[in-house]
Amino acid sequence: MKTTFNHSTEVRIKESSTRQISLPEVVGYAGSLMAIGSVTLFLYTKWEDITQAQKTATFSLIAIALFVTGLIASNGADVRRRVSSYIYTLATISSWLAVYVTFPDDPPILQSFALATVIALLGYTISSTLLGHTTLFLASVGTLAGLGYEMVDSENLRLYTQISLVIAFALTWMAISSIRIINQNLGLILSNLAIIGTAQITFFREFENLSYIIGVGLIVLAVWLYTKIASWILAASAMTALGAGAAEFVISTMDNSLAAIIGMLLIGGIVTAIGIRAAGARSN
Repeated sequence: MKTTFNHSTEVRIKESSTRQISLPEVVGYAGSLMAIGSVTLFLYTKWEDITQAQKTATFSLIAIALFVTGLIASNGADVRRRVSSYIYTLATISSWLAVYVTFPDDPPILQSFALATVIALLGYTISSTLLGHTTLFLASVGTLAGLGYEMVDSENLRLYTQISLVIAFALTWMAISSIRIINQNLGLILSNLAIIGTAQITFFREFENLSYIIGVGLIVLAVWLYTKIASWILAASAMTALGAGAAEFVISTMDNSLAAIIGMLLIGGIVTAIGIRAAGARSN
């Protein structure tokens, strides 16, 4: 019995120690930042004197060098895996810039994000970390937004297309997060934020009804999914969507009057009370 206790204690100590950021890891981050900073400073001072081909070649070589460095750094250990994931993220950004600066007059939004997504996917496959997870998600969203931008000429239809693609991707990400193919908590956070973000974009683009539909849909989905996996992220997303949608409705219908401000205060109080009551019921 004593041996079992000592062994379990040793395992917990070992697991907790692997999560700590060590000095070599910090040195790795700092070194890569210094290298990127020096290149950035050089490009900033010489940008007008550098030809278009030189700009593309510079960012391409940086991306290749960073990716190779990430491959060398990743060997399965937690520290080196996190450092390599950080380097892969820098390589993703550099690859995006390499394509983007190649055509300054007509920036290739789709192509630049598509290449960044490929690099981010490779990096995340090799070193699966939260940073790599976030980088892959953001690059994928950018690719879909760029795809909608390239496919449709009409401005309004383009917005609908981009919103539809991003929401479909976010729902897919939410599904694979729910069954833990990827990190569940971060996957749910990113996917819910993406859907909430699309609702806000449509509202500020004066498509209020579409914004309300997206918000209500997210609330219904989050509540249903909460009954399956009981994640606090889903409850928070539902409350956020409810509060944002109600506040937007009050603002749009009451035209920023004193009544709108009072209504927003009341909505905020109600949402807070619902959240506190739900948290109390959950703990009981």
